[in-house]
Amino acid sequence: MSEQQSLLECMLQEASNIQRVELSHDEIKALLAKTPEVEIDLEKYEKLTLKEFFNLALREIESKKVPVVQESKNDFEAKRNMVFGAPPDSTVKVDFDENNVRMGIYITQPKIRGKKIPHEMISNILEECGVTYGIKEAYVKRLSRAPVYNTHFIIAEGIPAIAGEDGKAEFQFNVEQKWMPKVDPTTGIADYKELTHVEQAKENDILCRITKPTSGKDGIDVFGKVIQGKAGVKARVDAGKDTKIVEEGEETLIVACSEGEIQFKNNKVSINKVMVVNDVDGTTGNLNFIGSIYVKGNVHSGFKVKASGNIIVDGVVEDAKLSSSSDIVVRGGIKGSGLSEIEARGEVSALFIEHANVFAKKNIYADYVLNSNIESEQKIKLSGKYGFIIGGKAKAVEILAAEVGNAAYNLTKLEVNYPKDLVKDITDAKREWRECQKVVEEQERKTKSKDLEKLEEAKVSLFQARMAEKRLETKLIQLEGRLAEIKKSATIGIYIEKQLYPNVTILMENRNYHNKELKQKCSVRKIEGKWKIKY
Repeated sequence: MSEQQSLLECMLQEASNIQRVELSHDEIKALLAKTPEVEIDLEKYEKLTLKEFFNLALREIESKKVPVVQESKNDFEAKRNMVFGAPPDSTVKVDFDENNVRMGIYITQPKIRGKKIPHEMISNILEECGVTYGIKEAYVKRLSRAPVYNTHFIIAEGIPAIAGEDGKAEFQFNVEQKWMPKVDPTTGIADYKELTHVEQAKENDILCRITKPTSGKDGIDVFGKVIQGKAGVKARVDAGKDTKIVEEGEETLIVACSEGEIQFKNNKVSINKVMVVNDVDGTTGNLNFIGSIYVKGNVHSGFKVKASGNIIVDGVVEDAKLSSSSDIVVRGGIKGSGLSEIEARGEVSALFIEHANVFAKKNIYADYVLNSNIESEQKIKLSGKYGFIIGGKAKAVEILAAEVGNAAYNLTKLEVNYPKDLVKDITDAKREWRECQKVVEEQERKTKSKDLEKLEEAKVSLFQARMAEKRLETKLIQLEGRLAEIKKSATIGIYIEKQLYPNVTILMENRNYHNKELKQKCSVRKIEGKWKIKY
């Protein structure tokens, strides 16, 4: 039997357990390397499995249609390898994979006047290496009798260890809450009375089901040693404030210990107790709560409501002050007389805003805005039955409305710009960072001094300068990351769906525009670095 046939039979035996639907063109090209008929043979072999490919190749060897596939020396990659024998004689290179699960051999062709490997050499190598498990006897006999050169064979194969499955967490609540109004799919009108409410839990409610990780399955290497299978990783979720762990069969449950708002922060499920009141008036006084506040009625004039969580008001907010470290939702609208102050580090959503001062770190949503000063560091969106801004001033990166101004030509001011304080902080941080870099460079030069006293002083100063440089660099990354987040969530400009009335003033960065005529469906935005009005 020829060496070509021996090679293919060995490769066929090795591929007998491979279940593949068909070979790709890249695989065929690799298998038929250095074959003149590669391009012609692609269609012929592309529908074959690996096993069928080798069977066909064996049948066609006699007619010399398909030459034997050989790997070059560059294809021989071993994690750990040894060489037995020496040129000009034939050599046997031995390699083991990382976990000693597979042992491979690579027989080199003898050079001129060199000798072939002895019949017993492969068996001796296995014995010398201490390989006792998973030896492929058919390969050993075949390659000892008729060596196949420059081809890598797996001569012994153990059982690989199988890692266990990781634990999984199945939350029984919406992890990412967004305060968005419900939009009618037919009319497109936003219903600000149907805003997402605080997701609450009752005592003993199941908040999360955790599947435990499974243990791994051990394997055996070619030396007969046990390879320990890694156990799966535990799901990164735990019980936080006012919740507890309950073991139930194969599952671990996180259960609420009290009624309140569900929160998921820092991989912990917690209950944030919600303060619930009917009205904010003389019966309650001012409210200051570490958590969320839910007002079923109205917030009357002259009172203050402050919360570290969300503030939800089902009724109307009059000339009151609301401050939240998260979101503010006013289903009944904000109706003041110029004294109301609404401030949120998250979003503000209201049915309407009249004669009020509103600030949001994120977005502001309303049906309409009348004679108010509203400011958002991201987006102002007016949508619903009216969708207009009349009077007052609106400032944001992006403003979307149906109409701006009115037929009575009330003065209305719009301003589009990135947050000035944030831009200023970034500019100042860059300037300080550059100055700090100069100090670092200066101290580095001083450390080259031959004066020992000055040298020690310079080293201390250099360390302090580098620490200051690192702090400024971290601060700058945080500020620029915040600006990048704003740019990602809002496209700078004003977009008017219906009408832009006269006597509307628009401030675009450092450019001021006063509209003097009625315009239909227009936009004011930056195109190729220049502000343009398109309608």
